[in-house]
Amino acid sequence: VSYWGEKSSATTAWTAPQGQTVRSTQAGTGSGRITSLLTDGGAQVPAGVRDGVTATADSASVRATMWSLVLAPAG
Repeated sequence: VSYWGEKSSATTAWTAPQGQTVRSTQAGTGSGRITSLLTDGGAQVPAGVRDGVTATADSASVRATMWSLVLAPAG
């Protein structure tokens, strides 16, 4: 699961990484709004190292964060 968030009055949309399933997009209102994107791979993947994923906002900002979590299947 990967999350991107940005505080910017100019950002209105995100482009998700290729091959990722978009689970949520949010956009606040006003001059201090936060926009965000939440994605995952859409399926279970085998154990091992994976390449990073990069999302792109429609404007530049210095107030942004990104993180990914690896979740183990239940059982």
